[in-house]
Amino acid sequence: MKGISLRLALAAMACALATSAAAQPPDSYAEHAAINISTATTTELIARSTDGKLIEVPGGLVYAGGTGNITFKAGTGTTCGTGTRSLTGPIPLKDQGGFANLSLKTRPGEALCATTDAAVQISGYLNWRYR
Repeated sequence: MKGISLRLALAAMACALATSAAAQPPDSYAEHAAINISTATTTELIARSTDGKLIEVPGGLVYAGGTGNITFKAGTGTTCGTGTRSLTGPIPLKDQGGFANLSLKTRPGEALCATTDAAVQISGYLNWRYR
């Protein structure tokens, strides 16, 4: 009888842990933005908030299929064309190389963009939220 009680208790604990792990706290980074750039251009990755919130990016991954640079920027116009400011300097990418552990934050009402200087495939994702 003790074995059955122990198994039931362990099953109940496992169920409770699974349920709490599935629940998202209200400030979680549930949004994901894809990075898919193949030309030398400025690309909007995350649109600006319509209610004036800022964008927080606590992490992501960038991977390059060739050699070039990527610069993350913020601004208010189309592809961050108005009020543009750099959030990073040019980050050098090598063929088949990349980086993770990216942390970015815009000002309220700004979009998040990336400028690339070479016609190579740059892929990845950003975890983000409006705040």
